Amino acid sequence: MDEKKRAGSAAQETKRCHWSSTDELWLLDYITTHKARGGDGLNFDKTFWAQAALDVVHTTTISAVKTADACQQKWTRICHTFSIVNHVAKFLGIAWSNECGANIMPESELVWTDLVKVCTYILFLITVAY
Repeated sequence: MDEKKRAGSAAQETKRCHWSSTDELWLLDYITTHKARGGDGLNFDKTFWAQAALDVVHTTTISAVKTADACQQKWTRICHTFSIVNHVAKFLGIAWSNECGANIMPESELVWTDLVKVCTYILFLITVAY
């Protein structure tokens, strides 16, 4: 039984694709360029993701070919990550602008260093508790 599980896991690993930063930026640029197809909620249909998968083939830098499902799943994860970061930033009162980002300057470096320490400790506590 364990051999079957390992064989199944190995087969899944070979099908996985890896997204480099370049691949992710390409996907975000593609979505931005074609955002009208997603409407107000940026909810794209299967044909959108199929076309994205065809176009990403030309820019994929590493790993397996990205399928329509892989593109859609990556977009879902990016949206989820953004949502979490956005909620945390608002909760902590961290300002954000597209021009300056989080406006991290050398004079505020200690604040950010302390924040990373606290967040790392909280993540550790959550991991140990579960």
